[in-house]
Amino acid sequence: MLALGLVILFAQEVPPAATYLKLEIGTVAAHHPERLVGNITVVLNSDREALDSRQRGHLHRIRGAAWLHTGNIGEALKDFTAAARANPNDVDSVALQFGLRCRHLGALLGASKALDRLAEKYPERPFVRFAVGLKSFSPEANYPRAAREFSRAIEAEPNYPVMHFFRAQARVMVADFKGCLADTTHLLTTMTISEPMRPHVYQSHGEALARLGEPEKGLVFLRESHRLHHTPDVVVPLLVQLESIYGHPADVVRIGRDYVRRFPKDVVTIDRLVPALCRLGRATEAEEIAKTLLRHCPDSETACMRLVLAYDSQGRYGMAITTLTDYLRDHPDSLQIAGNLALALAVCPEDLWRDPKEAERLIQAVEKELEDTPIAAYQFARACVLGANKKYDEAAAILARLLKKPMTIQEAHHAMLALAAYSQKKDFRLTKQMMWCMFHDK
Repeated sequence: MLALGLVILFAQEVPPAATYLKLEIGTVAAHHPERLVGNITVVLNSDREALDSRQRGHLHRIRGAAWLHTGNIGEALKDFTAAARANPNDVDSVALQFGLRCRHLGALLGASKALDRLAEKYPERPFVRFAVGLKSFSPEANYPRAAREFSRAIEAEPNYPVMHFFRAQARVMVADFKGCLADTTHLLTTMTISEPMRPHVYQSHGEALARLGEPEKGLVFLRESHRLHHTPDVVVPLLVQLESIYGHPADVVRIGRDYVRRFPKDVVTIDRLVPALCRLGRATEAEEIAKTLLRHCPDSETACMRLVLAYDSQGRYGMAITTLTDYLRDHPDSLQIAGNLALALAVCPEDLWRDPKEAERLIQAVEKELEDTPIAAYQFARACVLGANKKYDEAAAILARLLKKPMTIQEAHHAMLALAAYSQKKDFRLTKQMMWCMFHDK
């Protein structure tokens, strides 16, 4: 797209070099950065003989700032390097050259030390602070420092959108979602941002909204980010999670299916994709995905449980129980799998595989840990096992205690139904399938 834009620009009248020699880094955003890149390229190519070294350096400096606004760090690095070479006293270009070199190429000790020396000498220059923030963000992964450095830069240069953008990114990494939302809201409502930057801003804005308790609003921005993003895979895990929370299995599959073909070890996304496929009647497909994940991640409890869910959705209860048994044999300290195996043995719809006594033995073996855990699902497992062994009063007591603790609406619903079945009607059959499905679809 950029190449086509440059061809068009060559055919148009481009303002003279003097127009761009008046610009400064902080004003680039107001001059359509994508167009600015093309125009300055034309000027540098056509007026090269008429420009002295200092003027060429300034044009590289401005084009570098424009590249930053389009998100092209590699090209920005080339221009700031050229600017620094042409004007060694251009402190901002020298600093940004070092910062972008660290950010783009990795942990370069020489560039990092040179930038630190520059920051000591010019502590108040906003683009020096911004450069330090860039190297702090990556490769150093010192996100608290990056956020502080970007804030210092913004105090002195508040109208440079890229600074707000990178600070929003840093704030996400330190879970300062309120701060991130403030930055992205400012970018979207009061600042000019380039089209290449927009999907990244939408992504951060959507994630911040979701983390701050407004997932439905966040979902709108994440969907738009995914639509616009040139690398949409980066948005998929959180988008799949929110689509799953809002009960959109078709959207989970539409977004996540191709993604997991490329990233078959992404446990978090597959954790949401498998139940969605099962709900859509595609349990055999879910089984293959879960098997692949378990092959790649043999110690993953999630991989094991999602394969169990796929088998359960096909009515292959024996395979579900065998999978749990094999995993527990290799991972005898896995509390989650022990609880699930006990539940499966207690409530399996097929008499051939149901073994309430073995279920009770498993529960007793980890009873202390189960009593201490706050996770309601494990307590449901205990109640089911006790119910399967006709110990209804004990099962009812566990469920009654659960009802006094904070739990989700789904957990409370299941607990109330189970309590009614155990303590009033004494009919364990009313809860078998309900408890099985609830526990495996957490």
